[in-house]
This record gives sequence, structure tokens and C-alpha cells, in this order.
Amino acid sequence: MGIALFHKTFFKTSLWLVLVVLPNKAISNTSKVEHLSLDSAYKKALSFYPELSIVKIEVKYGRIRTSMAALPRVSSLLFQKKNKRSYTIIVNKKENKDPGRVVHSAPFDAQVGIFGHELAHILDYSEKSNCKMVGFAISYLGKEKRRITEQLTDSLTIVHGLGRELYHFSNYLFNEANIHPKYRKYKTKYYMHPQVLFLMVKRIEEQMNVSY
Repeated sequence: MGIALFHKTFFKTSLWLVLVVLPNKAISNTSKVEHLSLDSAYKKALSFYPELSIVKIEVKYGRIRTSMAALPRVSSLLFQKKNKRSYTIIVNKKENKDPGRVVHSAPFDAQVGIFGHELAHILDYSEKSNCKMVGFAISYLGKEKRRITEQLTDSLTIVHGLGRELYHFSNYLFNEANIHPKYRKYKTKYYMHPQVLFLMVKRIEEQMNVSY
């Protein structure tokens, strides 16, 4: 096998394993009833991202270990340029006892906040080349990279005007939702505590001259 062919094969295999096989096995068909319950929150969050107005994004339900996740669709990642990609936002569909199923029971503003966070991920992905997406996906498996990525994504969400909504979701998740201790520990490890997030929201809003 030539070097060029090897690199091409390795590239596609890495994409398939890291970005598709593991997470996308969780995707199921969208539930119309549940989708309607979150449709308004998603549309409101999307209105804060005019850059994504022409990007193809589909909301689906799946069995995942977190509340919500955003991923590029493999077909568009392999065969499309970055400005032609399509993406999927996966909402946890497990039973209420599951540690990650908190989106449906969260207040409306909190639902808007978590959608805003996932849309910030998609905005970041849309600016990366296919090769950079592979490198990012692999590096995200590292604990420190994941923590930094999630906090930078929170910052991007705040800059787009959804800081307060993001805070509402974080506060609900940490202080109000009935979630499993393991999931709370995971969120504490990689995401900012609500008090820290609140101060970050306030600081960025002040820098952007947002009045209270």
C-alpha cells in the first residue's frame, strides 16, 4: 500500500471510529411528540447564531451518556467541504432515572441554554477543516483537552448572547435536577460550576456593554 493510500485509508477509518461508530450508534429516529416539546427552545437558541442559518442541523434522540451532544454527520465530513457539512444534535432519550436525562424536565430558559452550548460546538466545528476535525476528535478524548474545549464553548455561547440561559441550565443541573452522583461528578470535572459560570457571564456581558 502506498503512503498516500495509507494516509487516506487511515484518515477515513479514524473518522469512522472516533466520530461515527461510537456516538452515532445511539441515534434514533426523532420522536415528534418530544421534538415539539423542545422545538421552541431550539429555535430560540438558533436565532442567536445567524452564522448557522444556512447550515443543515437535525435534532434527534439517542441513548447517550450526557444530556445533549453535537456531531458532524459522517457522510458530509468525508465527502463534503466544511461549508457544506451537516450536523446532528443528539438529545438524551433514556428514562428519567438515567443520569443524563435532564433536558426535558429543565425550565425553558435552561433548555435554550443547553441548545446554545451545542450550537456553539457546531459553529466551532464548521470552521475546522476535515483534517483538523480528526485531530480535534482524537484530542478530545484527553481529559484536559475536553475540559478546555467545554469551557471555551461556554465562552462562545455567552458571546452569542445566551450566557444567562446557559447559567440557568448549569444551575438547574448542579443544584436542582435529580441526577446520578456519577453524572454530577462528570459535569464537575469538565464543566464550570454555576457560580464560576455566573461570574464569567457577568464579566463578558460587561465587556460587551450589556446592561442589566
